[in-house]
Amino acid sequence: MRRLLVVALLLGLIEPLTAQDTSILATNRKVDWSTAGATIVTRTTQCGGTIAAYTGGPGTINTAIANCASGQVVQLGAGTFSLNGSIDILRSDVTLRGMGPNLTKINFTGNSFGCGGLFPDVCVSSSSPDYIGSPQNTATWTAGYSKGTTVVTLGCGGNCASMNLQVGSILHLDQLDDSNTDPGTLWNCSATLLSSNVGCAGEGGQEGRSGRNQTENPTVTAINGNQVTISPGLNMPNWRSGQTPGAWWMTGLPLTNVGIEAIAFDSSANGMDAQSSRGTIVIRSTRQSWVTNVRATKGKRAMVLLYHTNHITVRDSYLHSSRSLADQAYGIETFGADYTLFENNIIQDIVAGVIPVGFGQVFAYNFCTDSTYNPSGAPFPPGNSQMMAGNWHHDGGTAYTLYEGNDCLGMKQDGIHGTNNFVTAFRNYYSGFETGKSCHTVGVMIYSFNRFNNVIGNVLGTSGYHTSYDVDQTGCSGKQIYALGVTIAGAFCGGCFSPSDGLVASTLMRWGNYDTVTAGTGRFVSGEVPSGLSDYPNPVPPNQTLPASFYRASSAPGWWTTPWGSPSYPAIGPDVTGGSIAGLNGHAQKIPARLCYENKSHTTTGSTTGTIPLIADFNAADCYATGGTPDTTAPVVTITTNGGTNFTVTTTPLTLDGGAVDDILVVYDCRWTNGASGGAGVAPGAFTWTAPSIALAVGANLLTVFCHDAANNEGNDTITVTLSPPPPPGPFFRIRR
Repeated sequence: MRRLLVVALLLGLIEPLTAQDTSILATNRKVDWSTAGATIVTRTTQCGGTIAAYTGGPGTINTAIANCASGQVVQLGAGTFSLNGSIDILRSDVTLRGMGPNLTKINFTGNSFGCGGLFPDVCVSSSSPDYIGSPQNTATWTAGYSKGTTVVTLGCGGNCASMNLQVGSILHLDQLDDSNTDPGTLWNCSATLLSSNVGCAGEGGQEGRSGRNQTENPTVTAINGNQVTISPGLNMPNWRSGQTPGAWWMTGLPLTNVGIEAIAFDSSANGMDAQSSRGTIVIRSTRQSWVTNVRATKGKRAMVLLYHTNHITVRDSYLHSSRSLADQAYGIETFGADYTLFENNIIQDIVAGVIPVGFGQVFAYNFCTDSTYNPSGAPFPPGNSQMMAGNWHHDGGTAYTLYEGNDCLGMKQDGIHGTNNFVTAFRNYYSGFETGKSCHTVGVMIYSFNRFNNVIGNVLGTSGYHTSYDVDQTGCSGKQIYALGVTIAGAFCGGCFSPSDGLVASTLMRWGNYDTVTAGTGRFVSGEVPSGLSDYPNPVPPNQTLPASFYRASSAPGWWTTPWGSPSYPAIGPDVTGGSIAGLNGHAQKIPARLCYENKSHTTTGSTTGTIPLIADFNAADCYATGGTPDTTAPVVTITTNGGTNFTVTTTPLTLDGGAVDDILVVYDCRWTNGASGGAGVAPGAFTWTAPSIALAVGANLLTVFCHDAANNEGNDTITVTLSPPPPPGPFFRIRR
């Protein structure tokens, strides 16, 4: 039977990621990306009754979340909720679940002071989250700096546990930035550009403690005095005592195992601006948690913001339509978020789809379209002419991001807030083109000082549009596949620019990419492999064989099948043939997220311009499957009143209770009928249901409860309830004496 994707996730049926062959890359240029994301926990027990749609404050939902037993589900019913405050998930081990984003919708008309002042519509956070401006606990970091190290020594006075560090804590490790002059190699810098040769960032850094932009955020797995074991081990190869390494952490433990599933969130009426409301969904001081099958729209800044987290999964979701057309309008934005997995999502009608800050993050198999950007009065670039890349590095202190299998407009590493390094793009399709845009229409664009990156096995460009392969770029022009070493404009230095940086190209590994300018079947050019570098070289690969993935198994994931066909796996690369995207010599097929977007019905209602076609009725369960066989198994419906056996009552009406379980878990639309009276009604609920106020006829009543699953299979259970009213009282005689 077919198992729909959203349910496979809930049941934990998605296969675990398996470390893939990354031997093409040298050790210092990669991490173990197979560990990214959360293990999604099976939850089948509902706590309390299903919450029906209502208008008012969020207290009913928040109270249900707070009181729910660990490992259970707070179930929201079908319909539209209108909430004047934020939903707060301030505890671990709970799932907030709707009936599907096409059925359960939440409109926010206001929000509360939550998540440490980030003002989200949905807050997932420890009740006392840490803040980089005033960490709750700090220590020096005195030993254990090598890449891969899993034990670090902290200056805790002999006992780190006595300073509130615990197994399960997120430990933030940082060091001072490098100097503000270019060392000619790896440069950890967030200094504002002050002249053409002092500083590296257009506006300066914004992540990490002051002057400490490079921050890794592993989990503590053991404490032995001053010796702290962490997982994963250190990523960066440049940790060193000369930069005064340090550590900080919050007093309490982060949240874990929180899920948000199968709901649509609309922030269009919450009234907050981009600096006040930082995200529709904010996950802060949390690890090992997930967001699946969610629709989010009209977030003022980010649809999903991750803040000081690790191992968070965002999957099978639809993020679209910024409330603003200007800056700071993102699909997912992360700050200090390590080993995020952002997979199989659709991102549309947003300024920039992905803005990551962290280490070891994976953004894979996402479809990005309709980058909407029109900053009112912005002097550069003019108007809405700039194409906004779907995969975008914007901040310093970030490294080892993997972009894999995405179908997006382009990849950009800019120089606004600092340097980012060791970024890998593998098997993506970057068109470098969008109708109506003429600025930054480039497949891969990397600004000065962002070095030691890898671009492998991608399909780049648009046939008939791009005319050059590799050109240094200043200003707004560009019809090239690559723009490398792009100059950075200083915002506070009277119009100064950084120099164009030749080290961006000379430290970049390019191998096996197909582009529409040089064409052919893929460029396997040894001269584009930085094998001769003194710092962080990469040997020329011994052959032209590319692995299927850098982070998951070599076979297609379970959700790869769609109702509109299954692309080959991998779907993009120089070794792919018969691809369905025109003008690419057959090297790119449409990934599942794109097939979902293109084949669902559309509406322009709710888009930023009123003209962009959005998916009208998104539900991941309609788009992705875990196998090719249709689901024909009906849910099992059980009437539990009186143990499910026939019984007799003397009064009417009657309430029936019961449950419904499906092989794919999603059960909805339960109803009852009475064969004797002809009555019918709704039996609200998901795992459990209640059929209230059933009017009975005198005599035998055959009651049937029907429930459907996501594939519209129907299950039922019946019971006979006999109404036998007591006989009326007999005649009354009074005996007189």
